[in-house]
Amino acid sequence: DPDALPTQADIDRVTAVAEAAPPEIQDDLTTLADIGQLIADTSEAALEDPEAFDELTAATTSPEVTAAGEALVAYSADQCGIDVPLFTSFT
Repeated sequence: DPDALPTQADIDRVTAVAEAAPPEIQDDLTTLADIGQLIADTSEAALEDPEAFDELTAATTSPEVTAAGEALVAYSADQCGIDVPLFTSFT
């Protein structure tokens, strides 16, 4: 669910998929798992701090994350014929 914060189980699932994924999307999946971990590791108190929140926002909207999301949207549509809302939410 792209509207829910990632759980550790979600992050572990994406990491496991990345390890078994075709080489051309492994790095992209790992990037999204890393960002999910960053979000999950951010405390509620940190989210109340404008500076910490700005840093988290910058990380989740970085060119690397956006490119990974775009690559995964294209791959899932072109190679698998599916729409993955999680990936689309990053683009």
